[in-house]
Amino acid sequence: MHTLGIIILVHQSLDRAAQVAEFWTRANCPVVLHLDQRIANEDISTLKGRLSGNSLIRFSKQHRCEWGGWGLVEATLASAKVML
Repeated sequence: MHTLGIIILVHQSLDRAAQVAEFWTRANCPVVLHLDQRIANEDISTLKGRLSGNSLIRFSKQHRCEWGGWGLVEATLASAKVML
């Protein structure tokens, strides 16, 4: 059976990103989160701890993302690899 997979590029609003990821997994959709390298390690640890019990949520390799820059492409490709 095929399902919809969701990739979320997270730059800020980590609580909201967690809510969106949890929403999609309740519909049995896998989610991959990319967390911008500029996010503080403490905030990343908190987010990963919150989502750690959800087997449908995974994280991709982090890249530094600037709007309109190559980092967004790298983040998307890294996340797609994890999803696939």
